[in-house]
Amino acid sequence: KILEMEGETPFHWPPLESSPEIFTEYLHALGLENTFGVSEIFGLDEELLMMVNQPVKALILAFQSKDKSYRKMEPTSAEVDYYMKQSGTLDNACGLIACLHAVYNSLSDCKLKEEGLLQKFLKQVSQITSEEKAKALENCTDIQEVHKKFASQGQSTQATKQDEVDYHFVCFVRNKKNEIVELDGTRLGPHKIAENVETDFEMMKAVAGEILKRLSQGNIAENMSLMAFNKVQ
Repeated sequence: KILEMEGETPFHWPPLESSPEIFTEYLHALGLENTFGVSEIFGLDEELLMMVNQPVKALILAFQSKDKSYRKMEPTSAEVDYYMKQSGTLDNACGLIACLHAVYNSLSDCKLKEEGLLQKFLKQVSQITSEEKAKALENCTDIQEVHKKFASQGQSTQATKQDEVDYHFVCFVRNKKNEIVELDGTRLGPHKIAENVETDFEMMKAVAGEILKRLSQGNIAENMSLMAFNKVQ
């Protein structure tokens, strides 16, 4: 059920709730073919990771930072098909940007509708820099209107000011060199977290290990969620 927002949102791009259903419906509304979507991951143990339907092409993490210094590390030389920055105007578009990173780095498996907004935006930005991609998204009112519709859904209390937005979304993908790369538009660039990862299940284990490391080092809070961008039909 879509909840009507009272008054004008204080954000250019309101925050999304970390909900597989909302993310899936949002991506389908933008023009992702419905064979792929977003699924919940119920825990970081191998037994729970094995329950996730494969192929899994990306992982989306929603987390709250406790120590942001690790996010300022220099980017590695990892290569991906698509990476974009998150500008100040794209205030709470990190959920969408994580989805764009997931989709546009998985086009060998997932398909886009020819007249959908995802396909149109990709054609517009395919040859420009990561900073220019951010500017293009700032000006894409068609996607922004769809975003606002789905940002108004969910069970969480909607934030009314930036101080109330606790969570940030990032994406992890496996590139053509079998490296696991974290894609976060607020960082300096793509960041490699693992290499020689040859299967989707090994990718999930590598990302789970990285999350556990950040938890143990006090970088992120325990209250976080992990979702898979995967084949759902």
